[in-house]
Amino acid sequence: MATSTRRPTSTVITGARAPRSEDLARRQRNYLLLMMFRVICIVSMFFVPGVWRWVLLAGAAFLPALAVLIANNVDIRTPQPVPDEPVLKALPAHHSDHVVPGEVVDHD
Repeated sequence: MATSTRRPTSTVITGARAPRSEDLARRQRNYLLLMMFRVICIVSMFFVPGVWRWVLLAGAAFLPALAVLIANNVDIRTPQPVPDEPVLKALPAHHSDHVVPGEVVDHD
């Protein structure tokens, strides 16, 4: 029975998803903030005259749909595997008989 000498593929940490608990907390926080903004729009409608009242009404009407869209935005990144072997190219050897004249100055 032959054993595999191949390493398991790793995940690049910069491409990894956030934990589910953090993702859920972020989505809940965003939803709560948008709903709080909606309540502010509704309350402000009683104190703001003219056209701004209608703007606040429109904001209060459309914010729930926007909040649901943002809250349902799940992190769908897929982890990117690390290449098995890095590809390194060796630099060509430089052989020269040319000597540069000069002196070495030591500042110690």
